[in-house]
Amino acid sequence: MDNAVEIILQEVDLVEVVGEYVPLKKAGKNYKGLCPFHQEKTPSFSVSPEKNLYYCFGCGAGGNVFNFLMEIENIPFKEALEMLARQQGIELESPDPAREKAHRRKKDLMFELYRLVARFYQYILLETKAGSEAREYLEKRDYPMEWSKKVGLGLAPPGWDNLLKYLEKKGYQPAFLEEAGLVIKGRKGYYDRFRDRLMFTIFNRRDHPIAFGGRLLSDAKDQPKYLNSPETLLYSKSRNLYGINWAADAIREKESVLVVEGYTDVLSLHLYGMENSVASLGTALTLDQARLLKRFASRVYIAYDSDIAGETATRRGLEILRQEGLKVFIVELEEGMDPDDAVREKGLDFFSEKVKSSKNYLEYLLNRACEKFDLDSSSGRIEAGQECVRVLGNIDNEIERQVYLKYVAEKLDLDAGGLERELNKLRKGKKKENEERGYRTIKRQVDSSVLEILEEKILSRLLAGEGEEEVFSQIKPEDFVGPKHYELAQLISAGKSVSELQLGEDPEIVELVNRLRFNEVQGSTNELVKRFLVEKINQEKKSLREEIKSKSVPPLFWINNKLLEYRDILEKERGLRKEG
Repeated sequence: MDNAVEIILQEVDLVEVVGEYVPLKKAGKNYKGLCPFHQEKTPSFSVSPEKNLYYCFGCGAGGNVFNFLMEIENIPFKEALEMLARQQGIELESPDPAREKAHRRKKDLMFELYRLVARFYQYILLETKAGSEAREYLEKRDYPMEWSKKVGLGLAPPGWDNLLKYLEKKGYQPAFLEEAGLVIKGRKGYYDRFRDRLMFTIFNRRDHPIAFGGRLLSDAKDQPKYLNSPETLLYSKSRNLYGINWAADAIREKESVLVVEGYTDVLSLHLYGMENSVASLGTALTLDQARLLKRFASRVYIAYDSDIAGETATRRGLEILRQEGLKVFIVELEEGMDPDDAVREKGLDFFSEKVKSSKNYLEYLLNRACEKFDLDSSSGRIEAGQECVRVLGNIDNEIERQVYLKYVAEKLDLDAGGLERELNKLRKGKKKENEERGYRTIKRQVDSSVLEILEEKILSRLLAGEGEEEVFSQIKPEDFVGPKHYELAQLISAGKSVSELQLGEDPEIVELVNRLRFNEVQGSTNELVKRFLVEKINQEKKSLREEIKSKSVPPLFWINNKLLEYRDILEKERGLRKEG
């Protein structure tokens, strides 16, 4: 079968296959057209005859001829393979390798398990006496019972092992349930992870239950109010968004998405008609979540009830959205009010008006910076101006900087030229500092994102068949920090071909490979590796310094160990400088 796949990939003209579904026009080396997988007015869908790949820069869809047919015809790989094999007159062999079968079987079993558990929680909520308090809670929120069922609400009953006993009777082993994140192993045996909680089912984009969030209904002080599923074979918090399964069509239609914090925020907004709402499963948005949103929307409205300007992790997450080319707006509500309160207490019109009047993220940050100072005094305006310059110092787009410099100058009644000189001084200082540290300025999104960007460039080179020995002689796969980067590096170092990776079982690896294959990377492989190693050392130094600072009065042996670690890092740094 592997041989058949390779022959088809070599023989089939992807432009011809895609052209049967999408009108294509020649654009340089490639062909362009309107993407068949999302609504758009300007063509962002590209087909490369040279690489035999397609990629949409709007929604992220991409791959080879198999991926295209599977997506556009909504058929499994086997059918796409059989269709193309018939066209090429190739006879197919069978079957899949045993390991892949075992992995697929375990994943299928986990999907089945989560469907069963969602039904179990739902039954406890809707049909039992134990669910009466939770039903009252939902009725007070005006959640209809049928609708609650539709969105996957349930109840984890009180008691230590109700779910465990139920699933054991169904034939499930406790060790597998632990791997699925549903039970915990204690000193006296296994017990349910979720107990006496209102349960929110987290679905993937295909409406399959993959995780749960549980809200405490009692006033117990010794337990967290919210408890979420851990990372499993099915679920990764950083790559999912609560409600994306219901919201995707509305987001695509409106080309905008409303991102909130909580499960009930999403549910209330959907119930009242704002169907392009999702929750970020935490306030610090990740690179994967940003790329998922970018598939459907160009504008992101953030309606968090926490202080966005004051939350460093939140701001870094929003910077990731901006770096990915999304327009970010901040929805401002009264203090102490969240989107759930707003839409239920004041109505959809009130909340919609808040969304319409939301401020651009940069304008919001600049306004919040100014609020810290007394703008009626000269010294207050000067301090506010300096704070705004620091905010604008992180903006790489020159036009954006100019527009907001004028905005600040008018707001504070300061000279725009003076502000610009201060801004240029600040940016020159940052550039010089980075040059002295031995690497070119790279946009910082979160601590790991600099490494992630470099990793993607290095992986793009490897997928193009370049520099494998040069890379893996200096970097181990486990050095990669980005989501799925380590796994992909491992697969490449193990000798997996690009076609094998594109047709793999893990959709996130497939998507990553397709996107990276379309990247045009500047600079030599050696230069990318050196920049990666320098940044890795900088991260290690920073991490160690923070660890040392966090200890108020550390023991002497601990200090000595940390100083030895720091010396080792400096040795590595000196070694790199000599090589460079």
